[in-house]
Amino acid sequence: MIRIANVRLRGRKGLYTVEIKGSSIAGIYEYSGESGDINGMGNLLTESFAIPHVHIDKVETGDMIEGETLGIYQLGLAADEAIKKAAEVKKSYDPDRIAKLVTEKLIHAASNGVTHMRVFVDVDTFAGLRGLEGVLEARSRTKDLLEVQIVAFPQQGLLIDRGAEALVEEALRKGADCGLPR
Repeated sequence: MIRIANVRLRGRKGLYTVEIKGSSIAGIYEYSGESGDINGMGNLLTESFAIPHVHIDKVETGDMIEGETLGIYQLGLAADEAIKKAAEVKKSYDPDRIAKLVTEKLIHAASNGVTHMRVFVDVDTFAGLRGLEGVLEARSRTKDLLEVQIVAFPQQGLLIDRGAEALVEEALRKGADCGLPR
């Protein structure tokens, strides 16, 4: 059992101690000055956060994309053209670089209360499995901090990008949690 003492709760006045057993709240009591396993220092205690959709293999790749292409994509204009141009960036994916950057982002997310993430990783003939390899390593490094579900995502499409389907299947064998046809 974990006791988080000296915390505020939404919708309640005063300070509280919250007891957690496993993944459930075992009890909530008015704070009486007792010490807990964690001292909340009078801060607000809330539910954890979840991030349901992020293309994490692309973290910090903006400088590798032409400024005009990135702007077009962010505005939602000619997205197909921007995706094609961005595909060129994936050819230079480095699993070690991706693992390092994604690990940093996952640690940052966990330190801000995120406990669950669903991440999309491009798996196609441009990226191959290099992005997946980096993200799998990052997930392994942070497994005690948060739960990361990996979606093998054929960004270029299964019908257009011949070979993507086989790569998605291989990604599933290597540890992706699900594959998503586009």
